[in-house]
Amino acid sequence: MIIKIAKKDDIKDIVELAFNIHTQHSIYNRYYSLRDNAKELIKKYYLKLIQSKEHYFIVAIENEKVIGYAYASTGKRAPYYKEVNFGFFDEIFIKEEYRNKGIGNKMIDNIMTWFKEQGFIYTEMEVDTNNEVAISVCKKKGYYPFINKMLKKLT
Repeated sequence: MIIKIAKKDDIKDIVELAFNIHTQHSIYNRYYSLRDNAKELIKKYYLKLIQSKEHYFIVAIENEKVIGYAYASTGKRAPYYKEVNFGFFDEIFIKEEYRNKGIGNKMIDNIMTWFKEQGFIYTEMEVDTNNEVAISVCKKKGYYPFINKMLKKLT
């Protein structure tokens, strides 16, 4: 298994994995429900991320097939804070049959290295409150809850 920076050629496999994770999120909350043309939109959006200098997009490859991906971005806070710039860990997904083999840890560590190379002192991540597995992984990697993000459907 190797981890490398994602390229345009990886997009087909990435889209399948991304569609999977985003479909799974709809189980947690209808807020995550996908549009009918979600795969097309995911492809367009992720291609943009792969080519962006503000994003770091990596894939895990096994037998020449993408088995996981993760991406992160640069964030900015209001200028009155001491630490304005931070790393935002946007997303990670590993195919189910490859989980619990250390691949996710390697991908997270890879992104943490990128954050440090950018000079960030802090990194943030959003995790659905119902996703207990992801919360557990985040805590093991040193993340801790620090803010509650609230959602309300307008009627």
